[in-house]
Amino acid sequence: MPFWWIVSCFALLSILPPELMAQSPETASKTQGGEPDQESGWNLSRLDTARTIAYLNDLEKQVVLELNKVRSDPGRYARSFLIPQRKYYAGQELIYPGEIAIRTREGIHAFEECTQVLGKTKPMGILTPKAGLARAARDHVLDQSKTGQTGHEGRDHSNVSGRANRYGRWNGKIGENIQYGHAAAARIVSSLLIDDGVPSRGHRKIILEPLFRNAGVAFGPHPKFRNMCVIVFAAEYADGGAKNSPQALRKTCRPISSSFHGGLIHPCPSRL
Repeated sequence: MPFWWIVSCFALLSILPPELMAQSPETASKTQGGEPDQESGWNLSRLDTARTIAYLNDLEKQVVLELNKVRSDPGRYARSFLIPQRKYYAGQELIYPGEIAIRTREGIHAFEECTQVLGKTKPMGILTPKAGLARAARDHVLDQSKTGQTGHEGRDHSNVSGRANRYGRWNGKIGENIQYGHAAAARIVSSLLIDDGVPSRGHRKIILEPLFRNAGVAFGPHPKFRNMCVIVFAAEYADGGAKNSPQALRKTCRPISSSFHGGLIHPCPSRL
């Protein structure tokens, strides 16, 4: 059976085979299985905080909803969505029905670890969308859609802190996750949670960071991996244009910790 490798590099979680990359995001979202059932018990009126947000498309809204399901009840998310996927693992391969096998780095190990961690994680606050964070995420998508690059640094040498401060003001903590390849919200979120091949589990830690209360999401094309999704998280964020230049903003708040392998997080406060 043919298979493809999952490659991890910085925020690079998974790369889909060319057969899936050739599909449009709309087609891929229908063919990629694994979307959680809208089962009774999820309080969608509370968790779907992006449902009326005009600046997000349907997939971006669904990403926010998936993140809020995870954060509101990590154990239930593992039981209702992740654990049923265990049957798709065969050694190092992950084989979704009707799809080409994906060669993982860790096989079932990262998956099992993820479900165990979620089962022990206490519920935390849900995320509220912020326009400035979505614009910051969109900037990075638009940049890499032209350059074909990966990772957290923009073509203008901007980082997530500077991009967020272009459109408002963040405080407390800020983080960024990037997933390349998938075009379905549940696949995007689950791949970040499982974090196959990322020793630090940086993507998972960012999603499960209790201090984060705000988020922005942007999904778009990538010339090499077909699709990419950028998610920016902040502990506190106030929308509003920044007067400083991007260069000045980068100097305003320097990271005081190294970036996760796969996710980027800055625990320093913004000072405009």
